[in-house]
Amino acid sequence: GDSGGPMVLLRHGRWHLVGLISWGFSCAGLGVYTKVSYYSEWILKTIHDSSSWM
Repeated sequence: GDSGGPMVLLRHGRWHLVGLISWGFSCAGLGVYTKVSYYSEWILKTIHDSSSWM
């Protein structure tokens, strides 16, 4: 399925990830997205904490 797929926005010549699809009604239909900026602190902390073993 499309779960985890990106919603991107072109702003000032750069692409920004603004959402990740959680679920949708049909293929290429309306979808429910997670707002990435809401979780950005957690994402950055998780990346930082896990980079020590990579």
